[in-house]
Amino acid sequence: MLPPADKVYLFFICLVVDAIFNILLLLAIALSNPTLASVGQSLALPASMVADLILHHFLMPWPALIGAGCVFCGFCGFVYEELRHGNSHSSNPEVTTEDRRALLNGEESPEPYAESSLDSDNLNNVVA
Repeated sequence: MLPPADKVYLFFICLVVDAIFNILLLLAIALSNPTLASVGQSLALPASMVADLILHHFLMPWPALIGAGCVFCGFCGFVYEELRHGNSHSSNPEVTTEDRRALLNGEESPEPYAESSLDSDNLNNVVA
């Protein structure tokens, strides 16, 4: 059953907001550390609590506020460690840096493992 005609615009607003969220999440994964992006995604719940407070003047109970504060502090701690140690969670920072530059410049990403010494003969020897 379709929603009433005067509420259809809400469906399209949700559609656009969800599409923007997914696009920004994929960009965050591509331009930064995927772990950082997934931990940052957990900030959606505290952000929705703030939106409820601003839009609907609904104050969450104190255990929810404590939980949101813990999520925010955990994210801040993760970001602090990332900044302190550099991109420590990346397995190959050279390839990642080239990929980021290519993505930002609109170029094609370099071939992964292009300089690898594994060809089909060596791969068969490794598997066998």
